[in-house]
Amino acid sequence: MKKERRFRLAMVVVFSVAAGVAVAEGIAHRRSINEYNEVIRQSDLVINRLRTTRKLHATLLAAETGQRGYLLIR
Repeated sequence: MKKERRFRLAMVVVFSVAAGVAVAEGIAHRRSINEYNEVIRQSDLVINRLRTTRKLHATLLAAETGQRGYLLIR
């Protein structure tokens, strides 16, 4: 009878440790996913700023070229 109780206690301890490890792994996985999503969000912000800057540059370049053309004609 004592061996069965020890065995059951050992199985409960092993199961508890395994459950604790699984929970810790789940938390670590969740954090890594959140960090990855934050990196993607920051990358999207940088890309959008670059696109806006390029559009502004193209617009200013076109406006400057247009003004020069206008001034040269008159």
